[in-house]
Amino acid sequence: MSAKSMLYATMRTLTDLDAAIEQLQANREIVRAQCADLADECAAQQVSSLDMAHENEWQHMTSVLAVNGHRSEMSVHQQLGTAQQRCSELPLTMQAWQDGRIHLGHVMTIERAASTITEESRGDFEAEALPKADGRTAQQLSPIARRIARKYESAGLQKNHAEAFKERAVWTTPAEHGMEIASRFRGKG
Repeated sequence: MSAKSMLYATMRTLTDLDAAIEQLQANREIVRAQCADLADECAAQQVSSLDMAHENEWQHMTSVLAVNGHRSEMSVHQQLGTAQQRCSELPLTMQAWQDGRIHLGHVMTIERAASTITEESRGDFEAEALPKADGRTAQQLSPIARRIARKYESAGLQKNHAEAFKERAVWTTPAEHGMEIASRFRGKG
């Protein structure tokens, strides 16, 4: 076997290994979210104070995971919270990552773009943004996802601007020597 063919075989193995690692990361993120959800459910089933039960369940879970993963409890706590938030706010994106259609960079790009969108619009945004990830790097997807996000936030922004305009007004009045006086009106308070 020549060095060139060994190089190609090694590169294929490395590519396959990278894909397997990405798949495991996606599955780990989903399992973290499920774990956090189960801690919430266990706490809800406790008879004592719900807040205290939740704190106890959450603390126990993070302690066990931290010991098993050789990590600090704080980092485990943050990872669980992030996973739970991603799965609840971006379910289509998380499913695409778990299926291996996108990678973590795409997830983070879509997550950043979706941060300005209301909950009601996120599903439509995800459905439009995910196909754009196909064949693109996360960096290439970033401006596209932001542009799509602006489309979904614009209706809400236009409504907010219209409501704000009803309550506030600013105008200028000409004054002496080329000066102007700026006036403002703010209603309701």
